[in-house]
Amino acid sequence: MLEILSLGIALTLIELIAGLIFVKGMKIRLWDYSRQWGNFMGLICPLFSFFWLLGAALYVLLLSGPFQDMGAFFALHYQALSYPLGLFSGILFVDMAYSLGIARKLREAVNDPKFVAHWEKTKLALRDYYAKLKAKQSFLLPFFNKNDQFKEAIREQVEELKKKAKAAYEGYLQKKEGDKNKK
Repeated sequence: MLEILSLGIALTLIELIAGLIFVKGMKIRLWDYSRQWGNFMGLICPLFSFFWLLGAALYVLLLSGPFQDMGAFFALHYQALSYPLGLFSGILFVDMAYSLGIARKLREAVNDPKFVAHWEKTKLALRDYYAKLKAKQSFLLPFFNKNDQFKEAIREQVEELKKKAKAAYEGYLQKKEGDKNKK
């Protein structure tokens, strides 16, 4: 029981640290629990901590034994398995580098230190934008670098969000002024 609780707490702390790295360091919010009860900075909340605890319990009760057996098998046959494991590790490394490259491009495109980009909303906007790009692909320049188009799509989304935020703030000020006048 203590092992399950320790793993649940460790997974929640990893989620918090990863969230802080992305939000504070890269200004990108990958997930947002701010609408959940008891959340901390929108990065962790009791509901998802419970899910981490449940995942830890499933691991300890169902998977830890088979994983220990696999580890012993790998230790005995490391020479035969070194190539597939190296290939798998290489694929994971390339995927991580690619993901960090996308995060860097997103941050460069936003270029506003006070703004935190919401990744899920950005993905939806970019999917629509790329669908439009595919529809009007250039015959003369089929291999044109889409990096600038990616940055432009993000800039357009940021401008749209800023307009919405400004309109919401102005509405708030008008409501506040209206409440003052009623008194």
